Amino acid sequence: MGSGSPVRRGSAPQVQDVAPKAAKITHWFIDQFSSLDEIKRKDENNPEIVAHVLRLVGRFSTFEMSERPGLWRTVDGLRRSGEIVFDESLGYPWTRVRFTNGKAVADIAGAEQVRSEQSERATSNPAVGERR
Repeated sequence: MGSGSPVRRGSAPQVQDVAPKAAKITHWFIDQFSSLDEIKRKDENNPEIVAHVLRLVGRFSTFEMSERPGLWRTVDGLRRSGEIVFDESLGYPWTRVRFTNGKAVADIAGAEQVRSEQSERATSNPAVGERR
């Protein structure tokens, strides 16, 4: 049977001290990729259900939104209505969702983000920035 220790017929090879000793594990990192899988396809256009799940999980992934355009339309609608703001401090691909609960967006996301969004709107729609 080639090189190595001989194996008797009918007996399983013995595995002894072949694997290196494992290092002591001191930390476990558990990460759930998907945060919005709980939302059924039939419910992804329902803002109440989507808002409820977003309150529970507090984030979504760019990948989730690219795979589910109906869900993205609902989440974006919640953002445009002012009910939620996006916080990208978690890093790609995650976006944290913060509920405004009737507070001014500046109280939740910071005045800098509000100015950035206003600047984007003015750039995409020149009439917004004009005053007569």
